[in-house]
Amino acid sequence: MALQQRRQAPAFTPPQALAAGFVLMILVGTVLLALPVAHEPGVRLSLTDAFFMATSAVCVTGLAVVDVSSTFSAFGEVVLLLLVQAGGLGIMALSAMMFLLTGRRIGLHERLMMQEALGSLSIAGVVRLTRTIITGTLAVEAVGAALLTLRFLAYYPPAQALYFGIFHSITAFNNAGFDLTSRSLRPFQHDPAILLVMAGLILMGGMGFVVLQDVWRHKRWERFSLQTKLVLTVTGLLVGAATLLVLALEWGNPATLGALPVPEKLLNAFFTAVTFRTAGFESVPTASMASAALLLATVLMFIGGSPGGTGGGIRTTTFAVIALAVRATVRGTEAIQAMGRRLPRELLDRAIAIVAMSM
Repeated sequence: MALQQRRQAPAFTPPQALAAGFVLMILVGTVLLALPVAHEPGVRLSLTDAFFMATSAVCVTGLAVVDVSSTFSAFGEVVLLLLVQAGGLGIMALSAMMFLLTGRRIGLHERLMMQEALGSLSIAGVVRLTRTIITGTLAVEAVGAALLTLRFLAYYPPAQALYFGIFHSITAFNNAGFDLTSRSLRPFQHDPAILLVMAGLILMGGMGFVVLQDVWRHKRWERFSLQTKLVLTVTGLLVGAATLLVLALEWGNPATLGALPVPEKLLNAFFTAVTFRTAGFESVPTASMASAALLLATVLMFIGGSPGGTGGGIRTTTFAVIALAVRATVRGTEAIQAMGRRLPRELLDRAIAIVAMSM
């Protein structure tokens, strides 16, 4: 009996299974992107470049060693987009979707892996939360795609506008940074509709569905969870402060904001502040920015998005815990408090460990 139980034990722990799933997804993506059908006629992509692009897509970083629009065929672009979507949703969300579609039972081991992937404190409700994340992601991306398509009709034929709308909605919500223009969003720096929709998608994806679900259900600040309050507060402060700093640092730079009228300076400074944190798009050339603005970008990228979101970084909640601990030390108090609630010491220990490892 003991031997039989040992044989049936899962080969991987939940964290190991998640890591193995991401590696497998990257390898499959590498093979698909390396196929000749994935490239434009006359273009050849090396296996190393295909591996890098697949890794960047699955890990939703947006870094690219080749130009997406001129290198990949429609097949290659769709593969890249599917890798972005899979990386944004996560291995366990995709697995749960397959279980739900096929009617298979989700066992304890799968639920433990979902808990690990979502960063949930409890195994209770993880399947329901995963289902909400899947349906909510697709719904938000569909709305974003519709809004972008309507605006892209002013620039492209209907079929291309629809394709651009879907592609950029998915890459924006997943904070991936890939584009089909070869110039990111610089061609649309005068278009508030496109930049604001993209910024909204980036922010919602970066905040995560736990927060979005809490806001959608409760709608009142006093009923939000502590995590939701921290995420909304820190996100608002970071975006607001970054917008003002980008304005101050780039106001007179003729290569970025200097040549734009004041309303468009404000618009592009806001979009830059949003995309600096996690996304990787640009409406003004990042390479032409002042060194101080690039330092600001580095700080914002280090902080990144929020738990359960599609952005990277140490997370806004980790940053908030560290900041609150500093405030408590300055005030000479031992207790770390947030929104009238005392935070356990374990949260500070975890935050310090995350920041140390990231650095």
